Amino acid sequence: MAKYLFTHGHLIIDDRKEFEDGALLVDGDKILDVYPHTNKVEINEECTVIDLHGQLLMPGFFDSHTHGLRGVDFNNASNEEIDSISIEYAKKGTTSILNSLTDIRNFDNLECEYLRCLGTHLEGPFISEKYKGSHIAKEIDVSLLNDLNNCKQMTIAPELENSELLIEALNKRNIKVMFGHSDARYKDIKDYKHDGFTHLFNASSPYHHRDLGLVNLALAEKDRYVEVIAEESHLDLSVIKLIMNEIDKDKLILVSDSKEDTYLLNGLKNLRKLGASNTDLVAYSSLNAYRLYGMDKRYGSLIKGRCADFVVLNDDLDVVMTYVKGKIINV
Repeated sequence: MAKYLFTHGHLIIDDRKEFEDGALLVDGDKILDVYPHTNKVEINEECTVIDLHGQLLMPGFFDSHTHGLRGVDFNNASNEEIDSISIEYAKKGTTSILNSLTDIRNFDNLECEYLRCLGTHLEGPFISEKYKGSHIAKEIDVSLLNDLNNCKQMTIAPELENSELLIEALNKRNIKVMFGHSDARYKDIKDYKHDGFTHLFNASSPYHHRDLGLVNLALAEKDRYVEVIAEESHLDLSVIKLIMNEIDKDKLILVSDSKEDTYLLNGLKNLRKLGASNTDLVAYSSLNAYRLYGMDKRYGSLIKGRCADFVVLNDDLDVVMTYVKGKIINV
């Protein structure tokens, strides 16, 4: 694969560091070096130089809750169909996903040309009938997990009968437990072991000052991972701001939960509008999710030796270019 040197970029390295006029040297899907100052770069090897003219360069987005795009639904899509839309994800800056499903299905080492499919997220079927939305709701049957593979996360309603047995079984399989699509009461589940909350405020009992539910638990705990769909058709901006204020910065995860191709970018713009810094945006759009699933030593930071998946954005946070799997996708 070709070597590229991206110069004069505003590099957002991770959730703490940025270089305003830096450079990035990559070879295929590996970062060879990162330079804080473009004018001090000395390269003694042949490579293609691409001047970014001050545009933002940050780790590619990790959408850990997405059901597909352009009419392709992961619940019934073939591997070929998923590969066919991988470039559409890349054009929106997304370089990694979890394939989100509403019922139990296995994907084995799914390979896409322009996208890293890093496992599945089961958004059900063990969820509340009251808050199932368009999803499937079933009674808990732990035996259905026996043949499950490549699953990274499961969304469950913890108030269901046998939920503690389910949580125990998921923990043994190193599958992250997220509470969502639930009518649970705070007092009944406050001691349950779990990793976080699926699209907070959406598809669960509402926040209440007396009848405490799932949202109350999330805001009380503060240090669990919290998905947010930061788009105004899902949450008012004031509610998104509340989540930003109340949840630890390194626990907030931006997701799309959508078959549309705009919500993740709109969410990013809303988070900036509400005060998120560039380094915050890296945390929200990629690094926090990689940390949750134990993948942050390979993805989510612009560090020498890490995977060279990144996105270039203009001042309005529109995607200009995505680099994934050694390929440049211009928008």
